Formats: sequence, C-alpha cells, structure tokens
Amino acid sequence: MDRKRLNDYIYLKREIARNKKRLERLKEELRVSGDIVGDSVNQYSSGRAVPLKIQGISESDFTLPLRIIELQELIEDGIAKAQEEIVEIEKYIQTIPDAKTRDIFRARFIDGKDWERVGKENYISPDHARKIVRQYSKES
Repeated sequence: MDRKRLNDYIYLKREIARNKKRLERLKEELRVSGDIVGDSVNQYSSGRAVPLKIQGISESDFTLPLRIIELQELIEDGIAKAQEEIVEIEKYIQTIPDAKTRDIFRARFIDGKDWERVGKENYISPDHARKIVRQYSKES
C-alpha cells in the first residue's frame, strides 16, 4: 500500500463526518417542506360562474423530496466507499509484523500526528520515524 493511500485515511474520516452532517441537513429539509398551496377559480360547466377552490402541494415541495432522496443515496454510497477504504488501510497496518513500525504507522496515518509527535512518542527522532516508514514501504 502506498503512502498516499495511507495519508488519505484522515481525509476519509473527515469526509465521512461532513457527509453525515449533510445527510442530517437534507433530512431536516424534508421535515420542513409540505405546505399546502391553493387557489380559487371559477367553474363554468353550468353556464354560470361557480367559485371552486383548488388545493395541492407546490412544485418545489414535490420535486425537492425526490432530489433529496437522490442526494441521500449518493452521500450514503460515498460514506460506504470511504468506510471500506478505511477498513482496508487499518487491515494493512495491522499486518505489519514489527510492533514499533506498526505503532509508528498507526500514529502517523491513523491518528494523523505530525512526525515530531510520532518520534517523541516512540523515543526516536522524527527523521528516524520517517526513515522507518520509508524502509518498510520499500520492502512491502
């Protein structure tokens, strides 16, 4: 697995969180809509004008739920794909045999820590932490 995919982990987590918020906003829009609109017209079937009241929902209230449902499906698909990628990255890191290397990968790519903190937590220099990741990436 290349380092670009590993670096994507943090962004995938953020994307999932943002998309879940978008879904909540869309669901809220669905709850707000539903006003009944009406008009009165004259019916001339008997030869005289007889007032007639017409009621229904507005066009936007009719089409908006369809658009929202379509967007919800797209967002849910995006969340599912991102979650699959996250699981794949976590499985890859779990297959690293050396505990220290695995801990460095997890701190850097899953927890999103900078190299300074990764090195400090593992009692090595940041450059050495980067070197371990580079060497492992070349080997695998």
